[in-house]
Amino acid sequence: MDKTKSDESATKKELEQVKDELLAKLVSKDEFNQTVAKLATKEELKQEVAKLATKEELKREVAKLATKKDLKKLQKTVDQHSVDIAELKTDMKVVKWELSELRDEVRVNKKEHDQRFDRVMQSLDGISGQLIDIKTEMAAMNYTFRQHEERLDDHEVRITNLEEKSA
Repeated sequence: MDKTKSDESATKKELEQVKDELLAKLVSKDEFNQTVAKLATKEELKQEVAKLATKEELKREVAKLATKKDLKKLQKTVDQHSVDIAELKTDMKVVKWELSELRDEVRVNKKEHDQRFDRVMQSLDGISGQLIDIKTEMAAMNYTFRQHEERLDDHEVRITNLEEKSA
C-alpha cells in the first residue's frame, strides 16, 4: 500500500503553524473586550425601549389616520372634480370656438367700417372742394360788389353835385 500525503499525520510543527495562522485570523482578546464594551448594557437597552411609543400611543396615532370610509369619500370628491374639470375643458373649447367666430366677425365688421369710412372721407373731400370753390367765388363776388358799391357811391356824389348846380 502506498502512503499518500493525505494519509500522513501532521507533525507538531505543522500543527503549530496552523494554530498561529488561525490565531492571527481571530480577533485579539483586547479587540474582543473593546467590542463587547461598545455593546449596550441591559440598562441602556431598557432606557431605549422606554423611549419607544407604547401600544396606546400607537393606537391614538393610528386613529388619526384616514379610514377606508374617508378614502372612499375622498375618491368620490376626486372623481367629481375630474368630471368638473372635463366639463370645464369642454366649456373652454366652446368658448375658444366662439371667440374665434367673434374675431372673424370683428375682422369683417372692421373691413366694412373701413370701406364706409373711406366713402365718407371721399364725400367729405368732395364737399370740402366745393366749399373752397364757393369761398373763392364769394371772395370774388365781394370784391366785385365793393367795386360796384364804390362806383355807385362815386356816381351818387356826382349826381348830387349836378343836382345842386342845376337847382
